[in-house]
Amino acid sequence: MLRHAAWAVDELDPAEAVAAARIAKVYCARATRTVCETAIQVHGGIGNTWECLAHVYLRRALVSTGLWPVTLREINSGLS
Repeated sequence: MLRHAAWAVDELDPAEAVAAARIAKVYCARATRTVCETAIQVHGGIGNTWECLAHVYLRRALVSTGLWPVTLREINSGLS
């Protein structure tokens, strides 16, 4: 998704490139949260300590998606 969005900036109309970027943001935000939550589960109790920084990355992912949200309602491409 991210590669397509980067390609769309160079090759497609601006409106289509923005739509591709929004879709990529939603996809990457969901993937980031899933990966971070899984990393914490895999590491067990150490996943929430300073010895393993998985909790820091999860916090960053949650804060960034909270500050700059793009919901599926904003995307007019029929993504389900």
